[in-house]
Amino acid sequence: MSFSLSRDKGKFEWASDDLWALFAQGSNVFKPRVYRMMWDIFRFNLFAVDLLSEKGEAEELSIGEYLDRQGYSQAFKEDYLLPLTAGIWSIPPEKVALDFPAMALIRFFHNHQMLQLYGKPAWLTVKGGSKTYVDYIISKMDQSKLHLNLGIEEIHPTDDGIWITTEDGKRERFDKVILATHTDQAVRLLGQHISNDEKRLLGDCQWSANEAVVHYDEALMPIRKRAWTAWNYLTSTAYIHPDHEAKTFASDVNSISITFNLNILQSLPTAKHGQILVTLNPPIQPDPSKTISRFTYHHPELTPSLLLAQKELPSIQGVRGIYFAGAWTGYGFHEDGWRSGMEIARRAEFGLPSREVLYVDGRDVRLGMVERGLRVVVGIVEWSVRGWVGWIGWMVGLWISVLRVVLGRELLGSVGVGGKKKIS
Repeated sequence: MSFSLSRDKGKFEWASDDLWALFAQGSNVFKPRVYRMMWDIFRFNLFAVDLLSEKGEAEELSIGEYLDRQGYSQAFKEDYLLPLTAGIWSIPPEKVALDFPAMALIRFFHNHQMLQLYGKPAWLTVKGGSKTYVDYIISKMDQSKLHLNLGIEEIHPTDDGIWITTEDGKRERFDKVILATHTDQAVRLLGQHISNDEKRLLGDCQWSANEAVVHYDEALMPIRKRAWTAWNYLTSTAYIHPDHEAKTFASDVNSISITFNLNILQSLPTAKHGQILVTLNPPIQPDPSKTISRFTYHHPELTPSLLLAQKELPSIQGVRGIYFAGAWTGYGFHEDGWRSGMEIARRAEFGLPSREVLYVDGRDVRLGMVERGLRVVVGIVEWSVRGWVGWIGWMVGLWISVLRVVLGRELLGSVGVGGKKKIS
């Protein structure tokens, strides 16, 4: 998966494909911030997995706390990790912020092989998109028992079964019900009949609404074509720092949008289809003449409430004959939705053949000789740099102490910031 970042209509851009893409904006060559970001990306990919083997306090650590403890730069946070995380879960960076659970974030990166230094696998897509396998599954079902686009008004569990009321006013009884919906939709459908445990686990989960626009307006891509990638993050900042360099602390970001290049993601030839782009939350509306369609999607926010619901979900599964499934039980991807449905289908009470779920969330952390050697080198460099910084700070402090003694504490103390004399 390739990605790029374009800030403030191209004032700062970089992409992950190669060195040409990294320096798509020529001035990046002269920006120490860019080199520090790349160093921290390299360091993060090497060492982040160590957190996955820790227990106790580490499990409660936020990504902000983890990054601060490890000395990661603002450039790494603002120009890489926050936009990337916001893009993956389709939520604004102020909601990702730095209180995102570090363990969940790093585990996701590791499971999806985003921390590999080399030999990263290409992300695969289904030819024709997800509609292909949805249509296939539907074609294999008993059509007489299939009711598509039928709205449900209420779900009422009782001692003699579960009664479902449809939008046309009909009521029908079922032995078991699987709610493959968002958590807030499940809460609404159960209404006054929801149990205390169901409400406790599902009631506080949050969802973000995202507008998706299908178009071919290149104004919603990075300014420099060398920075065009599969995922293109377009950000804007709320203010310009006094050093004239744009800052994007999470609380200072007005908006973030992502343009997915379907020509790259779905291998659609530009010569045949032209540019086909999908932008989430466009910062400017695409040219109406180049707009194809619009949709609104809701994505789960990986908050502590959602992580708690995922952890304790087995405690409410099957109680009163009601089950809960969906991509929200994992990271919000199609594989997570498939897995959650399979886990329910394989339960003994459904009487289906027990088959192993092939999609496994989690890979062993294994370090090769190359990774071990690089960790030693990076550790030595970090120790040396921090040592020099500490030594310089110690020398500056020593010289200030000497000056105070030589010039007199009162004389030195009478000078304020900018050389202005303090008024007592």
